[in-house]
Amino acid sequence: MRLKILFSAIALGFLTSCNNNKSAQPGKSIQMDTLQTIKHKDNNSLKVFLNIEFAGELAVFEEPNGRIKETVQNDITNEDFVMFDLLQKKDSFYYVIAYSGLDDRIISEGWIKKNNKLGIYSAAYGDLHCILYEKPYDRERVVVTEKEYNPNIHEVLDFEGKWLKVRIKIEDKVYIGWMPPEIQCSNPYTTCS
Repeated sequence: MRLKILFSAIALGFLTSCNNNKSAQPGKSIQMDTLQTIKHKDNNSLKVFLNIEFAGELAVFEEPNGRIKETVQNDITNEDFVMFDLLQKKDSFYYVIAYSGLDDRIISEGWIKKNNKLGIYSAAYGDLHCILYEKPYDRERVVVTEKEYNPNIHEVLDFEGKWLKVRIKIEDKVYIGWMPPEIQCSNPYTTCS
């Protein structure tokens, strides 16, 4: 019985602490939701970032084709780039948790349109080559093999499980293929080497 009471007190303290924690964005203050925090911290989701050169705003919707609840934007001056946990997809939208690349602070949660502003780097170095495949989970048919490290952002077009469909330009030719999880680098600050 004492253990049950102790656990309840700890859980209540955690919930109170999480619900009182506020996350600030220039000109805005949003309250963090406990469930949102737990999903972000404890998930093993696919992570991507907003293209680090994109200075515009990206709308976050309450539901696909619904009302815009807020916008997120890279803070290019302070090099605080928006990161996303990709949680699900529906039609032409992704359900995401958006957070700060610098301090992991949650900025928003909701639906964003699939677009050409999400990116990922390749973590393929040395003997590990960046191979893009025709289909996710199928390593039989290769679209392209990058034998030299490519420091450019791979544009994210879609995802399936932990696989990302990406577009990349190599020697003036554009390739579209599926990138396996082991060669994805979702850190906009390093090259994951």
